[in-house]
Amino acid sequence: MSYQHVRRLTAHEIESLPATIHTHEACGILGTQPNTLQRWCRQGRIPASKVGGRLLFAKATICELAGLESEGA
Repeated sequence: MSYQHVRRLTAHEIESLPATIHTHEACGILGTQPNTLQRWCRQGRIPASKVGGRLLFAKATICELAGLESEGA
């Protein structure tokens, strides 16, 4: 199985994200692989909404799980 490299986002990059983020952005905040994040969603460990086949996450929730404070969210 091949893994996709996900770069960790800087604090400045996280601040500039919208309130609703996609899987790749959430992975950049949490430091996980997309497959791991999708599995956590299926298990109910992380709340997400599915829109048009894509998972969307609340930035504030992801930042909270990562132990970060999300300004403006």
